[in-house]
Amino acid sequence: MWQAIYQHLSNKSIQINEWFQVYSANDKTPKPYGVFALNSESNSKINHKGRFLELNIWLYFEKGQAHKLDKAMKEVKKLLSNQLLTTDLGEEFLIEYVNHLKIFWDEDLKAICRRVDFRIPGIKG
Repeated sequence: MWQAIYQHLSNKSIQINEWFQVYSANDKTPKPYGVFALNSESNSKINHKGRFLELNIWLYFEKGQAHKLDKAMKEVKKLLSNQLLTTDLGEEFLIEYVNHLKIFWDEDLKAICRRVDFRIPGIKG
């Protein structure tokens, strides 16, 4: 799944050219860049067999580039919302937009940042 998301974003994104795994970037990493992680799994509230896998994306830009960050957030949202991707094993998965958080300053990475949240629906095995 990670590889399919990485390839899709790397091939389609105009605003962000570099994508990293969590904790791979540092304050010297040239901006803009994106970081994403497949995180926790949660149960569906309406179907006891359903589940959702969290996909969190963080977009990093230089201080003073909030307008570019907003443009990148809109692009990522458009690229992934309701997107059906395929893994190397031929398994398909759908990505659903959930929300985005306000822009904040990341002191460790010396950048403004915005998190964009998605989920990947599935069925418990």
